[in-house]
Amino acid sequence: MRRKKSEYLYLLFIILPLIVSCSDKNRGKLIITREEISDNRFDYVTGKTWRYPEKSSLIEIDITAGKKNPLVLTGNFYSACSPDVSYDGKKILFAGKINRDDYWQIYEMKLSSRKFRKVIDLPDNCTDPLWLPGGRILFVKSSHNDTTGITHNLYTCLPDGSDLRQVTFHPHADFAPSLLADGRVIFITKRLYPSKSSHLCYVMRPDGTKADKYFSPEKGSVLLCRARENNDGNIYFIESSDINGEGGMLFSVHRNRPLHTRKSYPSFGGGFRAVYISQAGEVYVSWKKPGENKFGIYRYDKTGQNPPEPVYEENDFKLTDVIVAEIHPRQKKLPSEVDFGVKSGQIMCQDINVLGPELLKGKKAVRIELLGVGVSLGEVDVEKDGSFYLKPLANMPFRIQTIDEKGNVLNGPSGWIWMRPNERRGCVGCHEDPELVPENRVPLAVKKFPVIVPIHIEKINEKSVELE
Repeated sequence: MRRKKSEYLYLLFIILPLIVSCSDKNRGKLIITREEISDNRFDYVTGKTWRYPEKSSLIEIDITAGKKNPLVLTGNFYSACSPDVSYDGKKILFAGKINRDDYWQIYEMKLSSRKFRKVIDLPDNCTDPLWLPGGRILFVKSSHNDTTGITHNLYTCLPDGSDLRQVTFHPHADFAPSLLADGRVIFITKRLYPSKSSHLCYVMRPDGTKADKYFSPEKGSVLLCRARENNDGNIYFIESSDINGEGGMLFSVHRNRPLHTRKSYPSFGGGFRAVYISQAGEVYVSWKKPGENKFGIYRYDKTGQNPPEPVYEENDFKLTDVIVAEIHPRQKKLPSEVDFGVKSGQIMCQDINVLGPELLKGKKAVRIELLGVGVSLGEVDVEKDGSFYLKPLANMPFRIQTIDEKGNVLNGPSGWIWMRPNERRGCVGCHEDPELVPENRVPLAVKKFPVIVPIHIEKINEKSVELE
């Protein structure tokens, strides 16, 4: 009898978690953003854009139920959007404002009770929240700068809204962050300074280190929604030539080779607004039929053989975003090298004359100029092998351009770079092939002390750091 009881107990411990998992109340539920059909125009300066629409709301649809009646989750809000689901599938973060003239703020809601609490309460618009593996929350916060105007940078905080930390520092507009399986944050950037131009896709660690351009969309196109990665490492995006976000094309790139794996999918004459991939591999899209301006939620056959299959539509609203409220794996928590006792970072380049295939070769650069926001940070002579070793102040955005012996600018300026406190970075060359492997040699520059940037600073009083 004891043996049988132990066997029953063993089976109970094995089966019970499966029963609990399968009885998850939120399994099969979609969280959808719906908007009133209107002619919202895109305006980065005022922040009143289609990306953060007026009179939007979050609804819940149980797709396992026979009758799909929407449950309004944000009835207390004037507007709500940008939902992100927790790892256990029980809570969502979202951007919302209770009154029309309020700032967008970050809220958390329990789906079982629909009780919500404010996470962030700041005198700025805060949107696009995202749960991070280490328990912190990442979001977009708007800021005003006298030189660049309104920018939108990424910040993190603890779940109670405390310990606010900025993690992107370029004078651009960041939005639509999501997480890759390897723990990095992938997000979209609209270039605002020194001139307003196209979108870029960036990746970085959640602490703001190792930030770098991931890829660029087609010339003149914009990216409309958060990137979504499937279990095979393919990352899906919506790209559009319409700056007002009225639908675009679906494409994917592979996480390991984004520059050489682009794959486009048929739109069947319509347009996409958002994409989400469930743990079962089902692809949900916000899609509008040919000739219509109203988006609905559809399942998409990623083989491209069949047109989108309707899941849920409404006559008086356009449905512009969708996520699945389900349990999903927690991404890797990447270690952080940030040390707030240090006031600088360090960056090394092996050879500034190693260039990408699209740049003019044959001319040799002998120095670099560091450009800040509206100011030159100084010039630095490089070593005979073309290497440099810099120690920029932490969190200071800068760009680099190369100069020949006659004082002519050869290449650049580069994109914006920033170093987090104690961050170390290295590169092969200037605008080099991103897939190029560095030579196995020690650059001459690292045999000397790094040059402090801005160069008029002779010494930084900071904590000393010893590296193994």
